[in-house]
Amino acid sequence: MRSTSASLKRYPQLADGTFVGRKTRRHAASRPDREPQSGGTMNKIRALIVDDSSVMRKIIERSLRQAGLDLEKIVEAGNGAEALGVLRDNPVDLILCDINMPVMDGLEFVRQIGTVESAKGVPIVMITTEGSESHVVQALSAGARGYIRKPFTPDQVKEHVLPVLEKALEKKS
Repeated sequence: MRSTSASLKRYPQLADGTFVGRKTRRHAASRPDREPQSGGTMNKIRALIVDDSSVMRKIIERSLRQAGLDLEKIVEAGNGAEALGVLRDNPVDLILCDINMPVMDGLEFVRQIGTVESAKGVPIVMITTEGSESHVVQALSAGARGYIRKPFTPDQVKEHVLPVLEKALEKKS
């Protein structure tokens, strides 16, 4: 059985007082002990997951949901070139991208994402293995906003992805 504090950590509270949960969102105004802060609430998120492994794409999606993201739509791509095509038809709020892939790797994808008008400003979080530190540095300098190291847990997704997403959504509003 989970302790109360562990289950509270599962549903993060955003800067505007919104609690993001798996199935529901509850605003601080519904809690008498909290004053709502100014700003909008986080809408349902549209995400692109780019990885050459379909199993890994499903693991990433599950981790996003377990981290408390309210996902409206998930689109997938098996490499960077495919992802660029997917982005032309599917605007997204967040991109999670593996570094090592065939056809077009994650680094080249980050470099070329500026060619897709609807993807400009969308935060990219790279997914990497222990041995690709130099690739992470290159990706961050090319425009990625963060990274997660495989294997990862939903708590690590929450720690590394939610702040990047919140910051990007604040800039939009």
